Amino acid sequence: MVTLISGQQVCNYCPDWRVECEARHVASMETLRERREYLQHVHQKRGSEAYLEIAGLVKQIWDRRSDA
Repeated sequence: MVTLISGQQVCNYCPDWRVECEARHVASMETLRERREYLQHVHQKRGSEAYLEIAGLVKQIWDRRSDA
């Protein structure tokens, strides 16, 4: 079991965990340009819904970091 940024516990094979891992990867990128390029690629390949989901999680991760 793993804990998502939302506090929800899920198995480490669940789609929610996969999406959060991807968002954490994007958040760890060194430059804004890299993050934007990655998210644009997601938008082009997987559509608006996937883009918005990952971008929203990236924002939550950044917000949590700035609060700490």
